Order: sequence, then C-alpha cells, then structure tokens
Amino acid sequence: MALGCRIRRNFERPSKELVEAFRGIPVANIDDNCGRIAAVDSSIFPLNPKARLLGTAFTVNAPAGDNLLFHKALDMAQPGDVIVLANRGSLSRALCGEIMSNYAKSRGIAGIVINPGDIIVGDSDGLLAIRPDEHTAERYSDRWPVCSWSSS
Repeated sequence: MALGCRIRRNFERPSKELVEAFRGIPVANIDDNCGRIAAVDSSIFPLNPKARLLGTAFTVNAPAGDNLLFHKALDMAQPGDVIVLANRGSLSRALCGEIMSNYAKSRGIAGIVINPGDIIVGDSDGLLAIRPDEHTAERYSDRWPVCSWSSS
C-alpha cells in the first residue's frame, strides 16, 4: 500500500549568511558563475517582473489539482522560505490564489514558486535553484564585487 502524504518536518537548511550572499545579484549573473546548472525551466516566470525572490526552498510535491499539502506547507514553512510547489505539470486548475498568497505573505513566506533546502533566487531574468552543499556563493563571490550589481 502506497503512502499518500509524507511530510518531512526537518531538513538541513543553508545558513542565513549563505542565502544572503545572493541578495541583489541578478539571476543571470549567478547562473553564469555557477556553470549554468541552476536555472529552472523558463516557463516558470514571475507575475511581477520587478519582484525579487530569495530564500530557502520549502518543497511540496502534490498530486495534479490537489492543494491540500500546499495548505499544510503554508503552516509549516518558516519566515523567509520560498514554497516550491510541484503538481505534476498540471495546468487544469490553480493551486494558489489571492487568499492563500495573502496568508503566505502574512506568515513571512518569501515567495511561492523542487529539493528541500535549496536556495531559491528569482528576478525578471529567471529562477534559480542552487544546492547549498556546493557553497556556490562562497565559491564565486570573489567574482561579483568586480561588477557593480544594483538591487534597484
């Protein structure tokens, strides 16, 4: 018998310092410096192209059209997390609307956009999922000060 719903309550999170090392740096520059291995499918794009997204991935893998686990994730995610919701590629119905988005915002969730603990960075250039065990920010941060990144 298959287990329908599994919740992994505890997972190793990257340090806040490692996550913050990506703040203000354009996604395209981060991906170029990471060997272009972090980019997520370009069909995933921001609803607000001026918005930036940064936080630890809190992942949800839900059956197509079912948002029950997403409701639970809204209560379990920590402030600053980015909920990454996979629903088997289904486009048949929305899993998140205005009410759930506002609830997430009130809980301090950094965004809603799959491997728990990844660092999620997003802007108008795209979305990245970066494995913290690669210490990518620390590995490549010496290249970033050469350029003048602007968060505005």
